[in-house]
Amino acid sequence: MSDETSPASASVAPAVRPGELHRREIRLAAPTGEFSYEFVQGMANRMAVSYHKYGALADAYPHRMDALASIAQRLSMYAETGNTEWLMDVANYAMIEFMHPGHPVAHFEATDSDASPGRVDHHGGIHHDCY
Repeated sequence: MSDETSPASASVAPAVRPGELHRREIRLAAPTGEFSYEFVQGMANRMAVSYHKYGALADAYPHRMDALASIAQRLSMYAETGNTEWLMDVANYAMIEFMHPGHPVAHFEATDSDASPGRVDHHGGIHHDCY
C-alpha cells in the first residue's frame, strides 16, 4: 500500500484564508472526453459553500456525521429525480469518507480487474470484459 494514497496519510493542501483561491493541477492521463472538469469544479464549489455553512470536515467526520449514509441518501435522490447535482454530492461524500473514514477497517488497496465487481448492463448482466 502506498502511503500517498492512504486516507490517514493523504497530503493536505495548505490552509486557505477566506476570499483566497487555491489552485492545484489535475494530471490527466485519460482522454479528455473520459473526464469531466465541470464535474470536479462543481464538487469543489459545493465543498467551499459547505465549509462556510458547516465548518471544517474534521469537526464533523466521522464522529458526528455519516458520509456513507449520506452517499446512499443522495444516490437514491439522483435515481428518483435525475438531478445530476446529487452525483456531485455523492462524489463529495465519497471523498469525505476517503479523507475521514468512518468505516471501522477503512484502507486503500490498489486492485486490478481480477478483483473488480465488473460493470452492470441495462439488463442487470455483469461484464468483466472490455465492452
